Amino acid sequence: MKKTIVLLVASLFFTLAVPAQAGVVLGGTRVIYKDNVKESSIRVSNSDDSPMLVQSWIETTQGTNDKSPFIITPPLFKLNGNQENILRIIKLQNTLPQDRESLFWLNVKGIPSTENDNKNKLIIAIKNQIKLIYRPKALLEGSSIEASKKLKWQREGNIVKATNDSPYYINFNYVKVNGIELEMTTINTLPPYSSHRYNLPAVSAKNNITGMVLSWQAINDYGGVETVNNVNL
Repeated sequence: MKKTIVLLVASLFFTLAVPAQAGVVLGGTRVIYKDNVKESSIRVSNSDDSPMLVQSWIETTQGTNDKSPFIITPPLFKLNGNQENILRIIKLQNTLPQDRESLFWLNVKGIPSTENDNKNKLIIAIKNQIKLIYRPKALLEGSSIEASKKLKWQREGNIVKATNDSPYYINFNYVKVNGIELEMTTINTLPPYSSHRYNLPAVSAKNNITGMVLSWQAINDYGGVETVNNVNL
């Protein structure tokens, strides 16, 4: 889950105080929209004592919301302190591929309330962004976890190539070589029917170690981690 801080109002002189763990909290790190249901939902709560304005929207992985076949309701509402509400996600069109999963971003932004006292203030809105994955009916019998166990790994010099031959998105918790974690800054989600190349750890690449052991751990539909898988390179 990504969190982004947005500065809404600023002045030359202000005092900034951000309470720990305050603001909008989502009831999950991802939403799996299964095509055999009319809608999916996620809980949103306000952990602060003051009311907040909550804004929600769905966008594509390219950052646009004009091509999303989903709507979210309510898109804008007031959420009192220490209260919660339910966001409902509804698919309007059936134009998505039916032979593989599709990925979107669900964004929820909390805008704190302010007192009308004419004082200079800095208002901070925190945006939560989580994955929304559409799963067609034809794929409901399988799972991304079973697919993650069948990933193909191939060493190419100082590179290791991961290939996903399944119709599911594979979400990594980590990938390690001989206990050293690979940098996943470029991609930690492997799309269906795709491959990606990762740089080997500097120590392994420099020493050209043979017989390396690669291990990976995938994240399931509920945001939990699964058992570790291993393969010899």
